[in-house]
Amino acid sequence: MLPLLGLLELQGLGECLGTIKVKFLQYFLVLLFHWILLLVKPLPLRLHWSRPA
Repeated sequence: MLPLLGLLELQGLGECLGTIKVKFLQYFLVLLFHWILLLVKPLPLRLHWSRPA
């Protein structure tokens, strides 16, 4: 019984880490995309982002 519980915990931890990894990767890609946009056309994007919502 105990080994099974440990295995389930490890699987849950793995899934949690996998989700975090995916979220981090998505965030990194968005950040990279924004950086590229800032380098390509800095002025319009800065005006767009500084405009209050």
